[in-house]
Amino acid sequence: MADMPANPDHWICQHGAMLNSIDDFADAVAGELRAQRARTNVTVAFLVTATGLSKSAVLHYLNGKRDIPIRSLARLCAAMDVTPSLIVARAEASNVNTR
Repeated sequence: MADMPANPDHWICQHGAMLNSIDDFADAVAGELRAQRARTNVTVAFLVTATGLSKSAVLHYLNGKRDIPIRSLARLCAAMDVTPSLIVARAEASNVNTR
């Protein structure tokens, strides 16, 4: 098992690189959701309808203003035809510090 960093706000990814912080990672996930939304050209109104989430929740999640519950992440990803694991992997790749 990998040694945990002294700062509990950091975590180790699968390849041994350290993420900047949990907040930075959450922002990166929101950024990847925005990028996927742009790639798929879906509207916020479509996401609201497809996910059953409120408009304010969708906007908060996409703008990184609120942490995204796993079920909401899954719904948003399904509506944009992408897996949550791909969004997380892209966010991780964009937010990694190499040792």
